[in-house]
Amino acid sequence: MIRILLICNAGMSTSILTEMMKQDSEYQKLGYIISCSNIINIERSFSEYDIILLAPQVRHIKERIVKTIKYYVPILVINNVDYATYNIKNTLLQIEKSLKEK
Repeated sequence: MIRILLICNAGMSTSILTEMMKQDSEYQKLGYIISCSNIINIERSFSEYDIILLAPQVRHIKERIVKTIKYYVPILVINNVDYATYNIKNTLLQIEKSLKEK
């Protein structure tokens, strides 16, 4: 099981994307456990996750997360267009590509 955390400002748009990704992940039998959080609650334990996805509007916190994590976790920024259009196919492809590189 691959554990994925999506982060955005308030968590509202990301919660929609998260639900869509969960459904597609289950349909494709990818074995992803997908959660979301807002920017305020990101100080939680990152050790629970295998990949962190940032919404485009919070890409500026990437370095802060890198400094917080004591081990390597891929931190990806979701493409602006994919995020705005809820293109989960491309977002899941971005995850798969990162997993292959890991």
